[in-house]
Parts: sequence; structure tokens; C-alpha cells
Amino acid sequence: MGKIKQTVRQDGLRIITKKLTYTQKVMFSVTSLMGSANDSEESLGLAHYFEHMVFQGTKNRDKDELERLLALYCITHNADTSHLRTRYYGESAKINYKKMVEVILDMYCNPIFPEDRIENERGVINNEIIMRHSSDDITVSENIITALYGDKSLAGRGVIGSKETIATVNREVLLKMHKEYYSPANSVIVVTGDVSHSEVVKMVNRFFPRIVGNYKSQKIEWNNDSCSLPSSQIIQEERPGRECALLCLGVKLKNFDFKERVILSILVKYFRKIVFDELRQKRGLVYTAGAYLNSERPLYNTFCLYAETAVANLDEIKKLMTEIILNKVCLEKYIEDIKQRILAESSVSLETTGDWNRAILGRVVLGEDDVSSLDNYFKNISEALNSIDLGMVERIFYENLNHKDNLAFSIVTNKI
Repeated sequence: MGKIKQTVRQDGLRIITKKLTYTQKVMFSVTSLMGSANDSEESLGLAHYFEHMVFQGTKNRDKDELERLLALYCITHNADTSHLRTRYYGESAKINYKKMVEVILDMYCNPIFPEDRIENERGVINNEIIMRHSSDDITVSENIITALYGDKSLAGRGVIGSKETIATVNREVLLKMHKEYYSPANSVIVVTGDVSHSEVVKMVNRFFPRIVGNYKSQKIEWNNDSCSLPSSQIIQEERPGRECALLCLGVKLKNFDFKERVILSILVKYFRKIVFDELRQKRGLVYTAGAYLNSERPLYNTFCLYAETAVANLDEIKKLMTEIILNKVCLEKYIEDIKQRILAESSVSLETTGDWNRAILGRVVLGEDDVSSLDNYFKNISEALNSIDLGMVERIFYENLNHKDNLAFSIVTNKI
């Protein structure tokens, strides 16, 4: 396994590789450091709409040819939009990776946005909006962010937009967005697999045009509003015909450093056990229950408990979940086992080309200029765990989680 290597072109394009000699797969991603947080309130969903349109044809290849080549050269390929970035990626056999890179960079650098495809994708996205709004899991997870940060905040207003906000998307708008946000200075390329860094740089230079004179990135310094109280104490959607209720209890977190992130992982595993034991094993009130971190740093961070229960149990579960998060933590008999589990999971968390690609890109989105610390990820986790004691974990808990006024609920249920 080789070290992470990075080249930054004069026009600002970052090219990062991680050599993995044990695999014949190569993962390639090219990412614009913009997402839905860059959309205006009136055009929310534009970044996501743009992502769809990149697949609809280029100056060199029409939509059908792109689909044929992606199927031919890629084991898997896709794109996704978050609040802070829009990523296009593919994984291929090593023998095909150069062709894969050429096709995906053609899509990224040379989209033409055919008028007929713009209208077609408007229909596709409207159906996606309906699908997402019909999903209980998506509704609960999105509404907890809205409850904590507010529906007008960049974090709380979602990614995909609405039928109304995407109605005015046209070719002129898409061309302007491409010019502003898909420049070299606002882009990062990550390649993971058994590849040569110099060969990757040479290939990218061939297919990603250089820009002379303007190297300015459009990236914004995002602010995590972690100090204010939740915008709403509860967002509850009532859907007739349901026999079960899905609920999430969340709290905002400040931006945290690496060691604090490890401590929060300890707390997640602790509360995952406590919630499951209290609600299912002891009382039989739920089928599923647990805890998780939901974070898109540096824009937002949340700590959440969740459960699915019969509608008749909803009030009791709300009360019990609130008591669990506000009670004194009793970590003494669990902390060493939890630390050992985190250490074991960390030892296998960066194995595949996809694992490495996502981890490197995540550090870039966080604003890190040097991502080489990932080469020592397991060592850093091990050292952090060895330095963490019970008092440190309790301090993070009482400073961040143990405050009733900071809690909010997101619920999907039948009418009660």
C-alpha cells in the first residue's frame, strides 16, 4: 500500500491518489465543492438537478453513448449531491480505469444540457421528490435536522428542493452554474487503487481543461449554528393507516476535532445499547431502537436516538427516550469493551477503494489542505482511544447532550 499523494495544479485543481496494491479495482471520483447549500432559497434543488443533467450528453457523446460506455467500463457508477458537494464517481477493473476516467471527466467538463432532456429530468426529479416525501425513514431523518436548525437554515431546508423551486431551471441557468462551480479551483479528483500518481495526473491534465488567469474557488466558509436552541421542539407528520410510529430524538453538536469524534463514537455505542436494552429487551415496546451521529461537517452535527414502535406506545417511548438522554451516564462497565470494538472496526474501515475514496473526499470537504494523516488512520484511532478516560467521555456528554431545552423530536405516526 502506498502513501496518499496530492498534486495541486496552478489553476487550483486538486488531484489526490492512494495506491492500493492488493486490489484490481480502481475507484475514481470528481467532485465540485458545491451542493444544495449554494442554492438560493428560490432555486433550492438546482445543484441536485444539475447532477442529473450531467448524464444527459456532452460535446463529444450523446446520452445513449454515455450510458453504453459507463456500462462497458464501470463495475458501478453514480452521482450524489449533499449540502456541501456534488460527486460523480465510478469503480472499474484496473484494465478499464483510464477509459472510465475519460468518460466521467467528459461528463463533468463538457455537459451540453439538451432542452428535451431538461424537461424529461424535471419529471424524473418531481417523482423523486414524491418518493422521498413518502418515505418515513427519509422524512424522520430530514425533519430532525429541520427541527434543530430551522427550515430556513442551510442545514434544515434539505437538498432536493420542491416542484416549485425546480420549475424555473433552464439551460441558461445550468450553463451559468457549470461555469461558476465546476471550475478547476472548485473541483477535486480522487483516485484509489493500484495506480501511478504521475500517470493519473497526466491523464487528468489531458481531459480536464486548464484555466488561465482565474483560480478563485467558489467555496464558502460554512457556519454550524450549534449554540442556539432548536427551531422546533417537535415536528410530527401524521399519515393515516399506519400501525407503527417512527421517532427520532436529536440534539445539535458543535464542530468537533478528531479526538472528540472518537469520544462521540463511544457515546453512540453506549446509547445504542442502552436504548435497545431499555425499550426492547426490558419492556418489549419496540422492534428497532438505537443511536447514531448525523453529520455534514462543518455545516451541521447531530446526535440522535431512534425507535420504531406501535402508535399506542408513542407517548411512553418519547418519555423514556427523553429520560435516557437526560439520565446520568453509567459507562464504567462498558467503556473498555466499547473502545475495543471501535478499535477492531477501525482496523477494517479503510479496506476497499470506495472506503479510501470517500474518506479522502470527506477530509477535503472539511477544508483540509493536507489529507495525508489518513495514512495513519488506525494508529491515530488507537492513540486517541488509549488517551481517552471515563472523565473525558462524561464531560462531552454533559456539555453536549444532557440538556432538556436542546432536545427535539421528529415523528411519523398515525393520528392519535
